[in-house]
Amino acid sequence: EGTGPIPTVEGLLPEKPAPNWQAAPEDIPLTPEELEVCRKVRCWLGTRRFDTIPRDLLLCFVRGYGNREDWAESVCAFLDGCLRWRQTVDADSCVEADPPPQRQLFEECVQSGVVGTDRHGHPVVVDRIGRIPVDRLLTNFDVDLFIRQQTYNRECLRLYAALNSQKQQKRLYKSIGVLDLKGLGIAHTDRNIFKLLKSQNACFSWYYPESVSKIIVVNAPWLFRGIWSTVKGFLHPITQSKVIILGSDYHKTFSELGIRFDSNEGIDMPRLEGWSSKVQRMLKEPAGQEMLRGYMPEADVEALRQL
Repeated sequence: EGTGPIPTVEGLLPEKPAPNWQAAPEDIPLTPEELEVCRKVRCWLGTRRFDTIPRDLLLCFVRGYGNREDWAESVCAFLDGCLRWRQTVDADSCVEADPPPQRQLFEECVQSGVVGTDRHGHPVVVDRIGRIPVDRLLTNFDVDLFIRQQTYNRECLRLYAALNSQKQQKRLYKSIGVLDLKGLGIAHTDRNIFKLLKSQNACFSWYYPESVSKIIVVNAPWLFRGIWSTVKGFLHPITQSKVIILGSDYHKTFSELGIRFDSNEGIDMPRLEGWSSKVQRMLKEPAGQEMLRGYMPEADVEALRQL
């Protein structure tokens, strides 16, 4: 059992702007200060509950809230909410269970998949936003089912990142997101599409913090200017700072970031392998089951044991 009352979000200090703040690099060992935050969080949550936190998510929270005055309290309060949410959507077991209802249809509507890596080894994931058939998506997926589908995507990506880290023996829990807007039209400005995206951001910004290295928007038409003015309003300033908006001349930026694609077609490969197919192969890899908990170097695992 934990000791004392668990810090609450309502009881946290107001967040102060930190325009130049950057989270600690993913691959460095846990620092003494970070281990002290972990010790406090374990005391509040209790050892049994603390040990259920996926290892990569623990780092996302500890390093993602390092800019706050009440660092340990913030990590604990937001982690507590995350663990409760993960129970309600079965996040810990969803990639091993049957995919969410209408999964094949969702993957046809919202094409998403890994297409390469950057120079550091981060997976590059493309989402073909401009190719979403709006009417078909809105007819078949309400907010709850949409969030469950995207949670399945995120948990599959977590496993992919953990296996990638294990193979490289280097902690890499972040990814690069590429939002391909080719085909974006007036239909994509439907208020119900914004409702889905806003709900997804409101959920994932709390429960998967500091898990994105960059967000690169490509093939952005003039229409996107108006959309961006709305979308950026519900993004955290730190997230906004990671967004790069490009037209069709994105190849130079990809080159500068050291992005290497798995196919000569780059983000335009004819067919993206959906997560429901890819995860079945990942689970059969030698470390597939072990990496469901996330990757953590053994030195950090031992340091946490010693707290």
